[in-house]
Amino acid sequence: MVIGKDLSGSVYKDSSGNIFKIVSDFPEWEENQNNWNETKTALSLLTSENKRYQSILNPTFGSATGYIGGVLAPNGNIYMIPFNASSVSVIDTSTNTISTFGSATGYVGGVLAPNGNIYMIPRSASSVAVIDTSTNTISTFGSATGYHGGVLAPNGNIYMIPTAASSVAVIDTSTNTISTFGSATGYAGGVLAPNGNIYMMPLSASSVAVIDTSTNTISTFGSATGYVGGVLAPNGNIYMIPFNASSVAVIDTSTNTISTFGSATGYFGGVLAPNGNIYMMPSSASSVAVIDTSTNTISTFGSATGYQGGVLAPNGNIYMIPRSASSVAVIGGQSSIPNDIVLSRYLNKF
Repeated sequence: MVIGKDLSGSVYKDSSGNIFKIVSDFPEWEENQNNWNETKTALSLLTSENKRYQSILNPTFGSATGYIGGVLAPNGNIYMIPFNASSVSVIDTSTNTISTFGSATGYVGGVLAPNGNIYMIPRSASSVAVIDTSTNTISTFGSATGYHGGVLAPNGNIYMIPTAASSVAVIDTSTNTISTFGSATGYAGGVLAPNGNIYMMPLSASSVAVIDTSTNTISTFGSATGYVGGVLAPNGNIYMIPFNASSVAVIDTSTNTISTFGSATGYFGGVLAPNGNIYMMPSSASSVAVIDTSTNTISTFGSATGYQGGVLAPNGNIYMIPRSASSVAVIGGQSSIPNDIVLSRYLNKF
């Protein structure tokens, strides 16, 4: 439970009375690199206090389609990223209502920057788009296309993942400029690991690619293809989400090795819940799939399809983003989660 705040962030107390303090609140946590150990410990405390995550698919709401991925803003709203929709949609998670603004299309995924803005990643669009969440306005800059998702690195830059582009692109959010490096293509989504490296998920590529953000160099390892998005689990492993692959793949980031388990396909992105499980979003699959990361087993529940990406909100619910579905779907969770957890760069991106 949160028992207060001081200059360095939120202070927690577990059921045994032990005190735990997260590194700091947004946006100050970015300056302190938003340590993964502190994030996962705070997340686990929510479960240890009997706020168990409920695997219940609630009724859908609103009218929305054509979005891929979403980002939680400091104001508590979720911004859905328009791929073939024509405007940004905003989910007010306090009322479960949807509003729209601006003109934008051709983006896949977005990233929250320390300045509070959301950077939308251009897939078929030709420039990066920036949402000012304080005014709900959109601006664009630079020249870039062919990217799928992005990741905020410890150095404060956003790394865009190349799916049709041929190199990694880096956004300097202090100047809103773009640079590129390396040779890579065929990846869909990335994950920041505790070691500070970004792991890119292979969709049409044949191996996992790793960005060393301290040197802006790329290396590859293993054999894997057909994955869209990945999720960092409390055990430090990255779980790759099977889109047209037939099983879940696990990256051991301590050894850079890959293993697989289970049978699953047709999913697009996943979300880590406070119970330590990963919820995979059904794109062509017909139900939500749940990875128990303590046993590496998969179960399914509910009836849903046409979703690509999901977002964990401060109210404890997971919001599924409608790509071909016609409304937002919600996986019901616990009562509340502090913002400094759900805004973490490890959790809040696509």
